[in-house]
Amino acid sequence: MNIQNMMNPRPEEEELQEAIKRGYLIVTSSQPAPDGLVLAAKAELYLTSAASASSSNLWAYHVPGRGPKCEQLFEEGFDFPKNRFLTYLLGRPYTATAAETYTQRAFVTVYNPKPLPPVRAGDDNVLIWRTFDKPLNATNGFFRVVVGSSGMGEADYIEIQDNQALILDGERIIQYSQGGSGLGQYKLVRKSSKDI
Repeated sequence: MNIQNMMNPRPEEEELQEAIKRGYLIVTSSQPAPDGLVLAAKAELYLTSAASASSSNLWAYHVPGRGPKCEQLFEEGFDFPKNRFLTYLLGRPYTATAAETYTQRAFVTVYNPKPLPPVRAGDDNVLIWRTFDKPLNATNGFFRVVVGSSGMGEADYIEIQDNQALILDGERIIQYSQGGSGLGQYKLVRKSSKDI
């Protein structure tokens, strides 16, 4: 490595270090998911207008089921095994095997009349979040991430588009917004047993 490279780290390395510091990374897919796949995945869900308009003082979302098209859509356009941040968090390269996946769910956020308390996202896991075909943001019930391990730092409002995914360290504190009707999917993947 020459002196110039040592003085100016590669942009990928800077992005990795910033993601480690903040505890999350938003990645963009190589290509948008085909409309037919999105429609087929949404057809597997048990969506009702009453469910998407519901509210709760206890829960941020409800689970409308899912199927194989949802699973296919989740991975579509993303090369998660090559993502360095995901590998760092897991302590190994990502694979989409059931043995490593704690759970995978579709969700619809619900309106919360009162703010929900902050929660740890998912101890000993990494979470990957993505939307179906509309952005997820504070307006429709998505969360903000508290930056800093104490859970007392600044908070970043998160927005992901239909061609993006959020990779989140489960050790981070999150707080859901009060909005509702956001539709997406998430997967919890177990971290390696070694400390990272």
